[in-house]
Amino acid sequence: MSRNNRDSRSCIMRKKIQNFEEYAAKARTAAELFNQKRYSEALTCFLDMARYHSKNYKVFETIGLIYLKLNNLAKADLALRKAKSLYSGKSKTKLSIKTFEEIIAGLEPLEKIESVYGERISGSDFASEQIQDESIHRLPVKMGLHYMAAGDFKKAEELLLQHKKKFFNKS
Repeated sequence: MSRNNRDSRSCIMRKKIQNFEEYAAKARTAAELFNQKRYSEALTCFLDMARYHSKNYKVFETIGLIYLKLNNLAKADLALRKAKSLYSGKSKTKLSIKTFEEIIAGLEPLEKIESVYGERISGSDFASEQIQDESIHRLPVKMGLHYMAAGDFKKAEELLLQHKKKFFNKS
């Protein structure tokens, strides 16, 4: 049996972590699986790690990221809230982790963003200097967040790819 298969199976079997050496081995396996984009298997490992060390904010932060990649926004929100609460107690400087809802609530209305973006990239006042203006690149990101909040992930992806093609894929 190859090392990867054995490591992956060790997470799936859900053997309870007994000591730091087992925790470290589980962490290596989890990272490998995550890097291979095997998110469901990596999630299993990270959940095991969270049970062993329930005060590690990085584990919960990664669990939240995995849930986002698996499109489970409710569980991602819970994990990221847990990471935020654990981190808050660790540092004198507060980490500004926001929930998805907090980010969306802080955005301008979608219609206003779409209008400004449309005006900036069309017409005679569109100039190459605008490519260097960072604010034009923030607008499609904000629009994409609105689309994702509405559940329209495809529209968000298409918008961001069109923007990338327009500004960054020059031949």
